[in-house]
Amino acid sequence: MKKRIVSLLLILCLLLPEMAIAGVDAWLNQQMATRSGPGTKYTEELGALPQSTSITVIAQAETNGTVWYQVEFTRNQKLYRCYTGKKRVNVSSDNIPWESPDYVEDKLIGGADAYYGPGTNYAKRKAGVYKNTTVRVFGVEGDWALCEYKEGSKWARGYIHVEKLQNTISVPLTPTPVPTAAPTATPAPTPREAFNIIDRENFLCVDYYGDVFDYTGHTEDYALLVGLLPVMSYFDGVPCIRSHTYVYSGPGESYWRRYNPRSGYAYTGKNDTNLRIYGQENGWILIRYPSDANSGYRYGWVIPQAISPENQRRTPPVEFAYLPAITTRFADATDDPDSSIQFGGVTETAHVEVTALAFLNEARTWIYCEYNLRDGAAVYRARGFLPADAVRAR
Repeated sequence: MKKRIVSLLLILCLLLPEMAIAGVDAWLNQQMATRSGPGTKYTEELGALPQSTSITVIAQAETNGTVWYQVEFTRNQKLYRCYTGKKRVNVSSDNIPWESPDYVEDKLIGGADAYYGPGTNYAKRKAGVYKNTTVRVFGVEGDWALCEYKEGSKWARGYIHVEKLQNTISVPLTPTPVPTAAPTATPAPTPREAFNIIDRENFLCVDYYGDVFDYTGHTEDYALLVGLLPVMSYFDGVPCIRSHTYVYSGPGESYWRRYNPRSGYAYTGKNDTNLRIYGQENGWILIRYPSDANSGYRYGWVIPQAISPENQRRTPPVEFAYLPAITTRFADATDDPDSSIQFGGVTETAHVEVTALAFLNEARTWIYCEYNLRDGAAVYRARGFLPADAVRAR
């Protein structure tokens, strides 16, 4: 009898098709800032992705009046799902299903890996989820539950295999697929077309040097204005407590880092007793540290363990604008704006897209930016300083 029941169940499993969520291909109109869930309370460990990233919109969700898209994309030959603001995506929302805000609470019966999508073909989140952690389950896709849980001080979303959950999950698949044809995606804008993203109609604007410009009807000529970017704040006098700590150009190991044939990769160490701390992002800390030639200071990102726990606690999140921008001429970047030692051409021509983050100081002569940097045959994401007169908003 038991053998017959098992056989019947197997037949039913074969007869029932797996419900897949149909996505809608779309284009980005700017770099894509990402969160693990639909809101600013969620982790943002993936950072900003290039505008050229190919994406598929899976669902939309509303949080406090703001609409977020769950999108899928490929990065380093792995699939990811994450959330980004609707304003960054060119696509008709008419046929994109809505996520249900409803969830059920459950607990993990053992420690579990969380993935960026419903399967092991998706990238694994760096942090696993501990046994007995309470999770909010928003739905099940195949054998994977979309779960929400605390990760440090932030909320995170990830997909966890249902066998790790304590209770039987009866949440319907979310979002419900829409049985209509996907709309044609809006073509990706060229860099010069992208100038129209920010409306400058009927505006009188003042540039860095006090000159007044009338940008009415001239959307290709307006400057990156003082009011659009913050000035980087900091505190001084922080010693490095860790020997030979590598310094990256951005907040993560995937970012480019400087290499010198004589001294190796950029690093800081216990001899550096007067670091300047600018803030933290994605679990990394932006510092200014003495250059290897002691002729100036470089800027870069280190792991939190480079400074004391007390200084870690007093380090606030960075306040960056993440403003889509574009270069107006050839420009070399630098991580040493005090002495203008350059580490490579960001642009060989004008009109290369970058993300403007902040002004270095009140002089507003340098803008901290993120961009693609070619190092040999490889292309990396990198952050560095560009001359303010070489950057414009788009």
